Amino acid sequence: MALTTSLSSWERARVAAAAYAGEDVRVSLANVTGASYTVENSVTDWDSLKVSSSGYTDFTATIGDGGYDTTQGRFELGTGTGPDTYIDAEFTATTLSYTYNRVYVVIGTETYLHSLLTESPSVTVSPGQTITYRIQLAVA
Repeated sequence: MALTTSLSSWERARVAAAAYAGEDVRVSLANVTGASYTVENSVTDWDSLKVSSSGYTDFTATIGDGGYDTTQGRFELGTGTGPDTYIDAEFTATTLSYTYNRVYVVIGTETYLHSLLTESPSVTVSPGQTITYRIQLAVA
């Protein structure tokens, strides 16, 4: 006898809201040259490699209520409400250029990373230049 389970879109919405809605999100840039950190390393570890150039600041925002995307079959969250919402983490070099090769995401005051993006080759942002990472939190 086969048993099939289906999870309602409302339950996905409840789980997503409990995990993310109203939480602060921080997106940071790091330049890994010798450390062998992975997504499993702590926020403290990653913060020790964070870009420290004059003019660099972390991106911070509050996660909105999101919405269910019927096309993707998942509940999506970012900084807005409704489906297909996302976080546009924008970084601008103001005073000096900076180079990085990792982008990491932290939710609230957690001591672990939500996610880690790796750039290869490294990226250099020159004064006046802006780079944006579109990040979407989803519960499928």
